[in-house]
Amino acid sequence: MGLSKIFIKFLKPFALAAALLIAMPCAHALTLQEIKANLEVDKYLTCDYNQVKSVKSLNKDLKSFGTLIIIDNQKLLLKQSEPFDNEIIITDKNIVEISDDEENVISAEINPQVFNISNLMLKLCAIDESFEKYFEVEASGQVNNFTLKLTPKDELLAKIFKTITLKGGKRLTDVVIVDNNNDTTTMSFSNYQNDNVALTDSEKQYLN
Repeated sequence: MGLSKIFIKFLKPFALAAALLIAMPCAHALTLQEIKANLEVDKYLTCDYNQVKSVKSLNKDLKSFGTLIIIDNQKLLLKQSEPFDNEIIITDKNIVEISDDEENVISAEINPQVFNISNLMLKLCAIDESFEKYFEVEASGQVNNFTLKLTPKDELLAKIFKTITLKGGKRLTDVVIVDNNNDTTTMSFSNYQNDNVALTDSEKQYLN
């Protein structure tokens, strides 16, 4: 057998493999828009949350838990019950902290930087498509079991966060935030319900 025939015979398996790869359809890349469209949206949505912040400088974990309430996907109430009672209300107009019956209100007009950073929590829970304006977005998994990795490209956010990772399916289940001190904050959400919720007078003032 001539050298050229031996060479052709040697290449045949590789040529066949290459042809099969070319013929195979490309795997579909999951998009932020598909994840957003798959999320269940309710007028009222409540869930339990557990938060663990791992602080490297202290070599300890700071734990808290409570209830998260989302109204119309545009207003958020974070009601912490442990280690102490505290409430944070986030809307497109104000960030309100209620502690010991005292209210501290931050608006975009008063402090735009703090407002925008705090308002990010509402955008995370709603899987807001404006992510792409502020973050490099890397989506993976399937629409019912997704992972979204957000890397800040906004200068202000990049000074605070390294990455933010969201996980979920029909509902958001986990948010993992790594800041520039290499501290990690993990929030896990469970026991979702879509019942109407009773609000206090202070809460109604900002959420109705």
